Amino acid sequence: MKRNYKKSIAALLLVVLTLVSVLLTGCKSASSTRVHDSTAKKIMAAIDDYDFKTASRLFFSSEATSETLKDLNSALPTKLDDFLDAYKKGSLEKGVLLAFCEMIGEWQYNGIYTIEDVLDETITTVEKLEASKKGYKNGLTAYNAGKWLEAAGLFSDVLPEDENYEDASAKLQECMEKVNAEIEEKLAANKYEDAIELIANVLRYFPDDDTYTAMQEDAERSWAEYTVAQERDAAIEEAKSEYNNGNYAEAFGMLEDYKEEHGSDDVLSSAYDALKESYITMVLQKASDAMAAKEYLRALYILNDASKIMPDERFTAKLSELNAVKPTYLCELTCSDSIQYHQAEYGKTYTDVVGNTYDYNYGNLFYVEHNWGDGKGTYSLNYNYAKLKFTLAVDDRSDSMEAVFKVVGDGKVLYSIDISRQFNPVVVEIDVSNVNWIEFYVGEGSNYFSPIYALIADAQLTK
Repeated sequence: MKRNYKKSIAALLLVVLTLVSVLLTGCKSASSTRVHDSTAKKIMAAIDDYDFKTASRLFFSSEATSETLKDLNSALPTKLDDFLDAYKKGSLEKGVLLAFCEMIGEWQYNGIYTIEDVLDETITTVEKLEASKKGYKNGLTAYNAGKWLEAAGLFSDVLPEDENYEDASAKLQECMEKVNAEIEEKLAANKYEDAIELIANVLRYFPDDDTYTAMQEDAERSWAEYTVAQERDAAIEEAKSEYNNGNYAEAFGMLEDYKEEHGSDDVLSSAYDALKESYITMVLQKASDAMAAKEYLRALYILNDASKIMPDERFTAKLSELNAVKPTYLCELTCSDSIQYHQAEYGKTYTDVVGNTYDYNYGNLFYVEHNWGDGKGTYSLNYNYAKLKFTLAVDDRSDSMEAVFKVVGDGKVLYSIDISRQFNPVVVEIDVSNVNWIEFYVGEGSNYFSPIYALIADAQLTK
């Protein structure tokens, strides 16, 4: 008999379609799961189709029985978990999940008692995940704008359940590497204030991060040390500037004041010692040069002035060497009694009646005046000297009058001469080998009310 192949093929296709239909029906049933009640099955099927209106209508219809509620109490918690998992994976929209939650939230007051805790937890999870997704999105915006710390803060809040978590974690690490590099760059450039501000901003995002807390403490300590070092170095440079300008006392005073206020360290001590050695070397050389030129008074002034600024045994030794060869200058002695007797003013030049000029000469210039009375200056020689030598002149400030200049030793006149505006300077040499007290005197003026000034220049005593 001849077979009809077309009819056989059609029959085979019908069988296949029937099997597929059965399989699909089985799958749908599996997704509407763990329910036996017919109404519960319809409700779960509607839920699978996201037809919540139909599901709710069936739930509140007369078709729902106690068996329906029993099956739903069993199936709905699982379905809620399934929906939540799908949402986390991005295969279910938030709106669908929330609509489902809203629907079963109404059902829990009508016999569905198994979903209360899990429903609240699900809604909370959705809210957190939405915030996480939004944070990730904002993090990308900040990341693309190069705002690394802001991006890191946003990426750090992305939840592990978020589908973006892996990418957020990678970008978080990248951002913090860039932030750390910026901090290190600022610290290396001694921009401590900027670095500390940046670390503080990091801690605003990550307040419990011990690494950045320690980093902040280290940076603040380094900043304090750097600030002290800057102030110290500025003080050193200022002192060096004063030193180079010849203001030696001011230079050492600055460093000593800084040390007293802030303490010392190796850098300050080294700078101070270097200036000190430079100063001592310079002074000793100047004193030696003056002594070689037999300018003993200049050498004496140099050493005495230096000893006040920076006492040092090397100055003491040099003074001993100087004292062995120099005379004793009148300015080295102390005037024990004086009336109208004066040491010359520093920096002032004096002119005598014939036009000669006399300067301060390291303090070894004096004048005694007769002005409304006699003038005198008294010194103790203590029998230590053999000869007194000085230049006597009349200061041009004197009026047209006459007076007598005397040198008196222990009450005895050792030297006497009339002085007036016609007086020519003279070099006076007097034997003082047996004198204890010596007095320079001007008096016996022709006019009591008119002044006359006797200049005593370069007075020196020798043994």
